[in-house]
Amino acid sequence: MLESLGDFSANTGVLAAVVIVVITMCFRKRLKERGAASVAHSKSPLYSPSTNAACWICFDGDHDGGGKPILRDCSCRGDDAGFAHLSCLVKYAQTKFIEALATGKDIDEPWQKCPQCHQEYQREVSLDMARSYQSFINERYGGVGGVTVEHLKVRAFAAITRTISKMDYKDDPKLIDEGKRAANHTISMLERLDDTSYNLRFMDAYFSLAKFLEAEGTTDSYQMALNYYEKLHDLSKSEGDESNTILMKALTERMRSKIDGGGQEQYKDEMLMYVRASYYKYVREQKEDTADAITSGSTLARALNQSQTNGLECERLLNKLAPISRQVLGPEHPTTKDIEFGQKLNRVRLVEMSTDDSIQKYEAGGYSDEEEKYVAIRGPLSNPRIWDEEQIKTVAINDIIYLPGTAVVCHGLKNAAHLNGKIGDVRSRDTSNGRFKVRFEDKSLKSALVKPENLRIVFELPDE
Repeated sequence: MLESLGDFSANTGVLAAVVIVVITMCFRKRLKERGAASVAHSKSPLYSPSTNAACWICFDGDHDGGGKPILRDCSCRGDDAGFAHLSCLVKYAQTKFIEALATGKDIDEPWQKCPQCHQEYQREVSLDMARSYQSFINERYGGVGGVTVEHLKVRAFAAITRTISKMDYKDDPKLIDEGKRAANHTISMLERLDDTSYNLRFMDAYFSLAKFLEAEGTTDSYQMALNYYEKLHDLSKSEGDESNTILMKALTERMRSKIDGGGQEQYKDEMLMYVRASYYKYVREQKEDTADAITSGSTLARALNQSQTNGLECERLLNKLAPISRQVLGPEHPTTKDIEFGQKLNRVRLVEMSTDDSIQKYEAGGYSDEEEKYVAIRGPLSNPRIWDEEQIKTVAINDIIYLPGTAVVCHGLKNAAHLNGKIGDVRSRDTSNGRFKVRFEDKSLKSALVKPENLRIVFELPDE
């Protein structure tokens, strides 16, 4: 039966997936600024099976008929669980797709989620499954006409678009081209269907295509991306989607600024507002220990890190997400790896020191005396970081400049003694008097301008 397609107009989540990539691209710049070595963990190889591992579908541990080994990239754990031949996964998905089509169940799920751990496939496995989905639909229904078949074709191409949108495609021209083709096919078929109830599908495809075009980095592709962002803004507004309207307005203005060669810093607040709202929506509707909530939380952490002034919120969030992700998705899952890497990144406390002709960055390691009037620092930091050339020295706390987002605690205040022991993060520095504006975790407290000698870096956050 081709009629039982379920809720075709349901949001596929590509908007959120592409925002992840947007934030990730910004996050790379932030990594360099903090002297981080690499983000290679996100491209780590697939899990390696033990000698006893076998395909859970055909029970054979050897290569399949095409010479391909068993593989796994989901949330299954252990040395021998969850491994399968890609060819076996495809055949299994085909069978489950036909069953789902006949019973009105989700026809996309067999191609997107591992039936063992019930979590989504990752990286190349997810893309291989999406490609196989599209090939299967084309082979089975390629010569068949009708609106319902067009729906199936749209879903298959949308699966490829969605998968690539979640990957790190910026430096991969072939992946960008494949994403563009899939998005354009989706848009073309939706235009033929001419049904406004599918606006969410249009929005997903437009958004993905805009990001692929932006990643191309040419003047023409920037202009085309801007056109799609403008369409998305109008669609979001017509749908009454306030959060997406705000996001699309920010992306439109950011794209215009990029075309004109201007800065894009002013649009971070809108992006942050969107991803924060998305995360807490998942937490409310699905609870915090679901894959969607964990992934959205990881995206929020990256946005907080990129904002450079929300260090405490970012570190608290990562500390909460890490054990949840390890338990739900597994310790080797790429999202878990990203979260743990973010934890390490945010625990680095950077400061600056002013010399006669420059301002240089250092990593603060801890206080060297009981009164905490002197701090050990290492640097100056270069990009990339050259560890052998860095020096460790001790300096007075009055000689360092706290960077925005640094976790600090008030100490030794007399006129505002109620702030002593209160933790906050640095927001800015008033160069006229050398004081730092601190925003406190305790929301009942107003932000305050504090002298550097009355601030101490918090190297390990206490439990809330």
